[in-house]
Amino acid sequence: MNTSSRGAVTMLASLFILIILTLMVVSSSNISTVNFRIVANLQSIKTMDAATQQALESVISQSAPFNGSATLYPFTVGSDSGSVTAPVCIHSQIASGSSATWNMAPRDNTWELTATITNTTTGAVSTMHQGVKIRQLAGVCCPDC
Repeated sequence: MNTSSRGAVTMLASLFILIILTLMVVSSSNISTVNFRIVANLQSIKTMDAATQQALESVISQSAPFNGSATLYPFTVGSDSGSVTAPVCIHSQIASGSSATWNMAPRDNTWELTATITNTTTGAVSTMHQGVKIRQLAGVCCPDC
């Protein structure tokens, strides 16, 4: 082999190595971008879930929603907005230790609440259901009881 052909082979080998290194850098950049998007989406989901849970707990801590006031309870977190529906009584039974013959026996009422939040940036919607059992006077949950 003469000197010029050795130089050409060396140049082609160097070019090949540079192309492989460039492809590795581009693919690692794409992988890190995808990972960043995944983490950002998970963070957004967790933030929406936490806000929804906080709104549910706020409504549950009040007594008015469980006395028959049918209304929505709106809430906002940053630019996201949502609402908690009025509690729905799904089960009622005479409280343990109470007499069934007594007309005003307290009842253990099970209520269901649903909260929904919408992310204004992505349009993603998160819905959460929460059940709560409350001891109340007779007739609060179901008037026929």
